[in-house]
Amino acid sequence: MSDDSSKTPELKSAELEGAEQDTAEDYRPAADGFDELHEAYTAHLHRIERLPELDMRVAALDEAIRQRTSEEAAWWLDQLMRGALWGKSPEIDAMMACTLWLVRKRLDDDYDLLKSIFEAAHADERKGVIAILRDPPPHQALPKGKKLPEPKLDLGRDVTVGEKRQMARGSNRLVIEKLLLDPHPLVVEQILDNRNLREQDVLMISSRRPNTPEILLKIALHKRWYKRREVRHSLVMNPYNSTGVSLKLLPTLGIHKLRQVRNSTHLHPVIKETAEMLVELREERTAPWRV
Repeated sequence: MSDDSSKTPELKSAELEGAEQDTAEDYRPAADGFDELHEAYTAHLHRIERLPELDMRVAALDEAIRQRTSEEAAWWLDQLMRGALWGKSPEIDAMMACTLWLVRKRLDDDYDLLKSIFEAAHADERKGVIAILRDPPPHQALPKGKKLPEPKLDLGRDVTVGEKRQMARGSNRLVIEKLLLDPHPLVVEQILDNRNLREQDVLMISSRRPNTPEILLKIALHKRWYKRREVRHSLVMNPYNSTGVSLKLLPTLGIHKLRQVRNSTHLHPVIKETAEMLVELREERTAPWRV
């Protein structure tokens, strides 16, 4: 597998040496049949972990969630978040798939499924699940009618979106650097596929302000760059990003990045509050170990 494999080594490095082995019984649902639910949860985690591709993991997670009641699905998501925060390898892999699944579901407008899970999470007071399913408006946005400026390509004429997409496939470094600032999501989508693109280039796009949620979403949905924790963190730290997307990315960041989000002064209050909640969850569970 490539360096961009779905094993997400940058998240796994957050595992604490000597941390206790947590059990799902600590947060079991009150309903009967927990043993069956726990066994199914564990089996699906190991199945997801063995799959080599991120898309396969997303599909497996989708299948598993749809086989469960809304209450069970909410419990599953709660377990994934907790396990990922505590550095448990299977949950880290599954949470990466889950976040991408949720972002895609937001686009697919699978409203009934997400609504039922949200309502179940609310009834069972699963605050973390409630938070990542929310979708408030962006904290900042371009003024109505205003657009991002076009990059100057010095060709002496207007360049169509199709032409810029073709240019985005090339290896000319000067052209690539200019197209990083293009306001058209389709151009950004194309340049993200360029093998010559560096992580620092993507961070230039993801941290740019002002920006548009449409451009930033292209990065969040791109499998190569989604796997980079610095890129995910940059998206969350951009107040022009969709608040719903940023909330869904939070459980994949790790404790140090979450603290930075919590302490920021320019983000949506809901994002900061959710980061604070996740930090407390991690610190309470790992104390007195260093986190």
